[in-house]
Amino acid sequence: MIICGDDGLAHRLAQELDAVCGEADTVVLPSRREGHGAEVVALHRDPRSSAELLISARPDEQTLREAGVERAAAVALTYGDAARVADSMAVAVARCTYEGKPSQFVVEIYPPIKASDVPERREALTRLMTVYFPAAQKAVGCAS
Repeated sequence: MIICGDDGLAHRLAQELDAVCGEADTVVLPSRREGHGAEVVALHRDPRSSAELLISARPDEQTLREAGVERAAAVALTYGDAARVADSMAVAVARCTYEGKPSQFVVEIYPPIKASDVPERREALTRLMTVYFPAAQKAVGCAS
């Protein structure tokens, strides 16, 4: 799993995956010092931990590839509202209120991989998410 962010949720996710599942996860941090970066760095330095660390200002396509997105089971974007479109997937995250509680609404799309034109596929994923994401939020009752 790839975890992008330096907030408490990113730290907690990395800790839980490491402790409970023993999974090797990669945390993409914008800084070693800001947010919960220091705690994630400490987890990475623990010899019993399998957590990997990658420092990057934002989780762009190059960073996600370096983190191993091709073989990752999932990608978690834990900070604020965000959307990413890569060659073979798209993910969007938005804060919302669901049943009166603060939450996050997440949509991940992994279309069938074809040997077609990559820029065309990325453009199609962007158009799909632009239309689908707000409609899906509304359909499940997620208020901004």
